[in-house]
Amino acid sequence: ENTYSWGYLRLVKNKINKINKINNSELSLANLESESLSEIVSKKFNISMEEYNQKKSIFIESVIRNFKSMIAINPTDEFLFIYLPTKFSFSNKQENLYARYITPNLNPLDLHIIEADYRSSLIKSLNKLDHLKTYDLADKGSSDWFYDESHYTIKGHQEISKLIYPIFSNSLET
Repeated sequence: ENTYSWGYLRLVKNKINKINKINNSELSLANLESESLSEIVSKKFNISMEEYNQKKSIFIESVIRNFKSMIAINPTDEFLFIYLPTKFSFSNKQENLYARYITPNLNPLDLHIIEADYRSSLIKSLNKLDHLKTYDLADKGSSDWFYDESHYTIKGHQEISKLIYPIFSNSLET
């Protein structure tokens, strides 16, 4: 029990427990209420909307740059971008909030709002590129499609396959 390894394992276990543990008394209904994007940004990120939009743009520009590079290398090819659902993207009616992983200062409803804003901006930017077809499937799904916020169950994989098969099939035919 006094070995370095044991102490390290105990330290890691305590940190993981602190990260994953949600104290229900701290997670009041007020913390679970959905706010507007600007309220989330100002109150929970403590930054201005201008700074938030600049940070969001950095991520989006990175994705755009990557697609532009692929298109430049293969200018005669067509590309697909399929935005798949996550547990917090498919619905604003979030379930089982107390048992889900909550990031510090954010809850799944906040994440739904932030993700929707990012997705909308990303797809709008991607739609401006030639040779790229975009598909937004983020609003598809149900809670039984997910193990956690972003990993699919077997049912989720099956349902996603049903959604993307026609997209790939149509793309290969043209």
